Amino acid sequence: MVRSWYFLIPLFFLGCTSFSEQRHGSAQFMQARAESKATRLQDTVDNQRLAQVLALVDSSQSCSGVLIGKASSPESPAYLLTAGHCLMDFEEVSASNHVFLDALPRSDRNMIRFPKRDFRIGRVVYASMKTVDLAIAEITEEDSAASLLHLTERRELETDEAKVPRAVTLQRLKGLGMEPLRWASGLPAFGDAIRIISAGADEESDASYRREHRCRHEDLADVVESIWHWRGLARNNCEDILPGSSGAPVLDAQSALFAIVNTSSRNALSQDCYLGQPCELSEKSFQVAASRNYGTVVLDLPACFNARGFFSLDESRCPLPRAASVRLVHRVKTPVNPQALKAEERRWNVQAKPVDRSSTGFRYKSGPLPELNCRQSAGYSERLPWSDPRLRDLALPTGGGLYMLCVIPEEDFQRQELRQAARIVLNIDTEAPRLKPRLLSHPTTQEPLMSVRKSCRNLPAGAPYNRRRQCAVAVLSFEQQPYEVVDFYYGLIASKSQDCRSMKHEGRGLQVHVPVSALPAKLCAWAVDGAGNRAEEPSLFSIRAASRREIVEATDVMMD
Repeated sequence: MVRSWYFLIPLFFLGCTSFSEQRHGSAQFMQARAESKATRLQDTVDNQRLAQVLALVDSSQSCSGVLIGKASSPESPAYLLTAGHCLMDFEEVSASNHVFLDALPRSDRNMIRFPKRDFRIGRVVYASMKTVDLAIAEITEEDSAASLLHLTERRELETDEAKVPRAVTLQRLKGLGMEPLRWASGLPAFGDAIRIISAGADEESDASYRREHRCRHEDLADVVESIWHWRGLARNNCEDILPGSSGAPVLDAQSALFAIVNTSSRNALSQDCYLGQPCELSEKSFQVAASRNYGTVVLDLPACFNARGFFSLDESRCPLPRAASVRLVHRVKTPVNPQALKAEERRWNVQAKPVDRSSTGFRYKSGPLPELNCRQSAGYSERLPWSDPRLRDLALPTGGGLYMLCVIPEEDFQRQELRQAARIVLNIDTEAPRLKPRLLSHPTTQEPLMSVRKSCRNLPAGAPYNRRRQCAVAVLSFEQQPYEVVDFYYGLIASKSQDCRSMKHEGRGLQVHVPVSALPAKLCAWAVDGAGNRAEEPSLFSIRAASRREIVEATDVMMD
C-alpha cells in the first residue's frame, strides 16, 4: 500500500469489460524498461491548472488527493477523491469487506492542503477496499474535528444533519481558480505516455510541492495484497512513487484523469503476497512483479453523481460496490502455515452474520486463486442457515499458495448479485524465508552495534570490576524486513567455532541479550517469516568483547 510506511491500493469498475482486450502477456510486461525519475512539476499553464486541484491529504496518514465534482447546479458540492485507506481504517481483517457510507474520517487532523488554501475533510460519502480502494469526501471550510459525532459500530453518521460540516460548492472553488480535472474517455493503449502528479512526497515538502512522474501505461492486472483482492488495476512502471502518493491522479497524455495511485511493489522483498508486496494473478499462477505501480481505474465514477451534482450510490449506472449484505467475523491470519498451528487452530474459524435480519441463509465456496471467482455461481454450496457452523469448522488448506473464501446471502445469490459476495483472502506460506538475518550495524565499519547495560538490581556503588562484569549484559538488535523476516531464533557459540549445534544462551526475539562474560563469541541466527517458517540454515555473526570502559559506564548508572 502506498502508505506512510508501506504502499498499497486499486479498483475495478464493473461494466468496463472492453478493458480486457488490452491485457498482454507477462513476458511482454516484464521486458518494459523503467522510466526516468520524478521531477518537480514544471511551472507551465497546464501544470498550474493541475497543481491548483491536487491536494496533500493530512488525515490518519499523509496521502495525495484531487478535486472532483459535477457542476450541475449552484449547490453542487466539491468532493475530494483519494484512496480509501487514506481516510478510513481497513487494517482489521473483518473490515476488508466493509463499505463506509456517510461516515467521518478516522483521524482528527483531516486537512486538505491545496497550494493556496487549506480546507477540511467533511463527510466521507463513500470509502471501501472491497474490490476498490477509493474514498470520496466532501470538502468543507468548517472545523470538522470540532464537530466529530459519536459513531455507531458501523461508523456511520447520526441523523442530526445540523452537526455535519457543510460542504463548499464547486462554484465557490471555481471562483478561487480551481477547476476539477477532465475525465478521460478511455484507458490509454499499451505503451502510451502517462504521468502521475503527487503531493508532499517527502517530509521537507510544503503543501505547494508537487512531483511529476512520467512513464508508460502497461496493462490491467488482477492483484492480491495481504487481505485484499482487486481486479483490473492500471499498471505502470513510473519511478519514485514514494509514501504519500496514495490517491494521486494518474493522467493520460491529454492530462485527463483515468486512475488514482493505489499500490506498488517498489519495496517487495520476495514472491510472497504480503503487505507492500502486491501479487499479480495470471490464469493459473501469481507473481510479484518488480518495481511496478498499480492504479484504481475511475473512468466510470462520473456515473455516480446525480443531476444536481451530488454523489449518489443509487444512480443506476454507478458501478461501485454497495454496502455489505453479510458481515464476516473471523480470526484468519495471513500469511500462515497451518502446520505451525495447533490442531484446533487449523480452521477458517469464520462466522457469517446477515446485515438484513430477514435473510434466510447463505452460501459459500472456497478454493485456490486465481481459479476461484466469487462472481460466478458455479461451486457455491447449497443454502445454509445462518446458525450453521460449517464456516467455523472448515479446514484450512495445507498446500502453499493463495486461497479465497466467498460468502453470499441467499437472496443476493438468487438475484445473481454475485459481486455482493464477501471474501477472505488467505496466503498459505510453507516456505522458509530466503532473506538472511541482519543486525543493526555501524554504517561505516559494518560492525554490529552493541550496547552494554546493567543487569543486577542491587550492585553496590564502587563495586570491584569483576563484580561489575558479572552484572553487565550486551544487547544487539536484529533488523526486521516485514513480512519476510519478522522474528529470529539465536544462540551463541565459541568465537573460534563454526558449529551451531553447540549453542548456548539460546533465545528468540528481536534483541539478543548476552552476558558480557560470554564474549567474544559468534552468534548463530535463523530468520523467521510472518507465517512462522524458520530458515533452514543459520547465519553467523562475530560479536566482539565488551570493553572495560563500556562495562564500568554501564554499571555506574544509578537507575536499575
